[in-house]
Amino acid sequence: MKQFNINPKGVFIIDSPIDLLELHRAAKKNIDKNFSEVAVKESNWIINTLNKKLGNPKKGISNYEKYSVYTLESNYTKNLSKLKNTKIRLYTEPDKKWWKENRMADYEQTNAYQIKKLSESLKALNFKSVEYIPTKNKGYRANGKRHPHSWSIIDKDDLINWILNKNKCI
Repeated sequence: MKQFNINPKGVFIIDSPIDLLELHRAAKKNIDKNFSEVAVKESNWIINTLNKKLGNPKKGISNYEKYSVYTLESNYTKNLSKLKNTKIRLYTEPDKKWWKENRMADYEQTNAYQIKKLSESLKALNFKSVEYIPTKNKGYRANGKRHPHSWSIIDKDDLINWILNKNKCI
């Protein structure tokens, strides 16, 4: 982070796609299943964008590692190495039933799975302050529709307090 002259006290994600290689693979599966029009449309856009920017992963994954937060296949965490002493929060809502019913997606295709694996990898690498926060039944869109990939999974007051609490920093 010093190359950008920043030193964050903490970082957090809210059900973010952190592994671009797995995102590409999940998109391919969504297209092959052709279960949900929304998922197929989004998946075509993802594959086209990633292929254009990073290349076809069948020809190598180095660009995917370079631009991903984390790459599960190779357990690539180098992009996070400067955050070893930074507090990290990883929010997700691993609602396997919703993903299966609404997108015909397996748990391993979800951001939730990748985030859990990232948490395990960072803890194994002795990162000082990693919080994995899986929620249940909190993900709803602004229109009230159930969707576990929504920012509503966070407790806003708790997150704001975490951000402002300088004592929690390493």
